[in-house]
Amino acid sequence: MSDLNIKTDDKGLPVLELGKGLAGDPVLNGIILSINIPKGTWWYDLSFGLDWPKNQKLTARSPDILKERLRQALKWMFAARLLASLEIEAERSGRNRMGLRISATAPDGREVKYSTFVGVS
Repeated sequence: MSDLNIKTDDKGLPVLELGKGLAGDPVLNGIILSINIPKGTWWYDLSFGLDWPKNQKLTARSPDILKERLRQALKWMFAARLLASLEIEAERSGRNRMGLRISATAPDGREVKYSTFVGVS
């Protein structure tokens, strides 16, 4: 049996791998999927994903808005008992993107970190 495993490359971009009996990290997989699936586009649950329009304007409040929307997108992971705690940092990084750093702790105490960029107009 082979499982889908989502990892990140050295630029923080998702890389899909097909493993042999390796389920991957459900915390990291959940974070990556929640960030990269736009809310309302997943056929199984239209409430799943990140509510961040592609034409979102970059303002002084954008990092705070993104952090709150990420908390909403990742809320399901607490309900599924995949997360015990979550810290999100977002900051402007250039004219049309924001840097994003997520530090999550699983219920078993294992820490998972993920960094990426989110586009803005």
